Amino acid sequence: MNPYFTNPNNLLFEFNETMLEAQRKAIFAVAIEIQKEEIKNLDLYLEKISKAKKEFSEHNYENDANLAYCLFTLAEIIQLELKMLVSLKEDRMAEAWDILITCEYNLGTVIRNYPFDQDHLQNYLNRLIDYQKTLFPKMMFHSYGGIVKESHCSICKLDYGNCNHFKGKLYNGELCCRHITEVQMEELSVVENPADKRCRAISIENNGEKIDVLTLRKII
Repeated sequence: MNPYFTNPNNLLFEFNETMLEAQRKAIFAVAIEIQKEEIKNLDLYLEKISKAKKEFSEHNYENDANLAYCLFTLAEIIQLELKMLVSLKEDRMAEAWDILITCEYNLGTVIRNYPFDQDHLQNYLNRLIDYQKTLFPKMMFHSYGGIVKESHCSICKLDYGNCNHFKGKLYNGELCCRHITEVQMEELSVVENPADKRCRAISIENNGEKIDVLTLRKII
């Protein structure tokens, strides 16, 4: 039986304790082996809270299931932040960027669904954006436009728009997504503010040579 059923406050208490310890280590100066160990520790916590979310959902405790989803995602974001720092230290800059952007987008999902005060989450989002400005160079991105011809709702599987679910919203611990199965491409643009910052220009030309945007190394 899910231990959180007997006292739901334990869900938040354990989360706060776990995240306090993890955030102490999500600092660049902390030793890489300590950060790697914390990443492993968070795997165990994520497994535990995932099981709790599943049980809440099976019992149709929607509010608790949605809260568990948010807490799971926040814990995963902090784990990803640690992975980003490890990637930077191990000279895997492209991977570090992709992880950071995933953190930003996943945190946006939590902010839209979190049932309590969100000021601290907004502060955390600002911190992730500051990482982008201070740890990485200014970049250009790709953005595409097109006409969606076929898509369906991830919750009920009906054609998206023909149901009462909205993408980005939680339903009984499950995030509603619009699954696009057919699209007609119209254009591809170079922009500064894309829908997805992972769609970025990876190289520039300099004196006839290709240069990696992040590291300024020659691409052979």
